[in-house]
Amino acid sequence: MHEVSTPLGTMSVSFYNDDAYLHTYCKCDDGENILVSIVAKDTKSLDESVFTLAKQVLDSLDKHIEASSNYLLRACKKNPLEFGFMSETCSLPEPFVSDPGLTFWGGTMWSIRFSECTFPLCQEYGVAVNFDGSEIIGHDTLDDMEEEGE
Repeated sequence: MHEVSTPLGTMSVSFYNDDAYLHTYCKCDDGENILVSIVAKDTKSLDESVFTLAKQVLDSLDKHIEASSNYLLRACKKNPLEFGFMSETCSLPEPFVSDPGLTFWGGTMWSIRFSECTFPLCQEYGVAVNFDGSEIIGHDTLDDMEEEGE
């Protein structure tokens, strides 16, 4: 593993399935550190726009976390069985997601990963809410993402 200097600071680089994964912790407005990951074909193909997007997301992280939480709650109420509930109703203690991290996939695609989640289906690995720019486009359980990565 090696490191590269980026507009977000020094990032560790690892490789998996022919992609480069850059990782660093960034300080949020509340003083907490959040894991930020960027996926690229290689470190030379990194575009400045992904760092600009990452900074914009970090600057409005609370807004994106709230939007993600509201989206997941609506999705769960619409289809509780998808989230692992055994009946057509879901009752969730608040907060029902926590411990966020960010992944930027290139272009305007990115995700907030919540490694802690009270949805039955997501308790082991968590859940990710996927964005295209500022628009939520869907979600994945992290065990779904883990299976795709295998």
